[in-house]
Amino acid sequence: MAFDTQVLRSISDTNANRWNNFVRQSDRGTIYHTVDWLESIETAADADPRHVLVEQNGGIVGVCPSFRTEMDRGPLHRLLSTPHGLGGPLMSNDREAVLDGILNRLDSCGTAGTAVSTFLMEGASALSYRAQLAECGYRAELSGKYVVELDSWEAVRERLSKDRRYELRKATDQSFAVEKLPAERTVLSTVCDHYRETVDEGGISPEFLQTVAERAPDSFLITTAVVDGERRGYHVYVTDDVSGRLRHLIAAVAAEDYEHYPSQLLHRHGMRHAIDEGYDYYDMGGTVVDHRDSVSSYKRQYGGRIEPVMTFESGISPTSLVYRFGRLLLEANRE
Repeated sequence: MAFDTQVLRSISDTNANRWNNFVRQSDRGTIYHTVDWLESIETAADADPRHVLVEQNGGIVGVCPSFRTEMDRGPLHRLLSTPHGLGGPLMSNDREAVLDGILNRLDSCGTAGTAVSTFLMEGASALSYRAQLAECGYRAELSGKYVVELDSWEAVRERLSKDRRYELRKATDQSFAVEKLPAERTVLSTVCDHYRETVDEGGISPEFLQTVAERAPDSFLITTAVVDGERRGYHVYVTDDVSGRLRHLIAAVAAEDYEHYPSQLLHRHGMRHAIDEGYDYYDMGGTVVDHRDSVSSYKRQYGGRIEPVMTFESGISPTSLVYRFGRLLLEANRE
């Protein structure tokens, strides 16, 4: 039977329960695919929805969240799934045909000024789509993340590196507490301001986080490490019940507080909390998979395994030729 494929200009144009049930039943579904998350992007971010919905015989067989967003340079736009978090297509059956239908509809969204279509997919299953996507003109870039498998805290602790276990002993020898904070605007603003002070880039806006928190109050876990009576840093997690992961989103720790081991205390608390709540994985977030990279080395010592993250990108309009030519010139000038 033929597929009925349409582009939604708002996630509110479809039934939320049907969409969310499909996402939760998918083996690749995440919180980033759910209606609450997508509605929050529509509300708080400067993004124009182009969600693809595929149905057959009255049932959903495929979805792909997508937004038309401004690119970093110039007047061009891209289709991105999604601006905050992972995304990409989800299919239930006849995956090759459904994926073709999704990609064709994304291609039809390539109006003037829209240069490329981009989406991120995590896990080994993302690699299995590489060949079909390449045939459809998508190029792939491989990055990764460290993911800690959660069985028991004792087992997780045994997999920590020698240095990390030593640091945790030093951390817990202090007078410390890890406190859970409410996902309120003042708290989120404080965390985001602190985060911007500790990184070179702007990060995620408190407005977006607050919008998600208002729609889905249990979407975030916010913690702070208190040592010697003072707050020494913050962590923000996405509580992804769809994929069974506690996802580390923001680390806001100033260099002058490193001597108090706030990061170690917060990661320890995060993993123990995830175990208590029945999560399968503690997701430490994306990183450069390079043994020379300090952040990658730091995350690796928590005993996680490397999980691939694939970025797929394809030009979808004549404008993409100009974009790609300009990109080549820019890369050549950098060399």
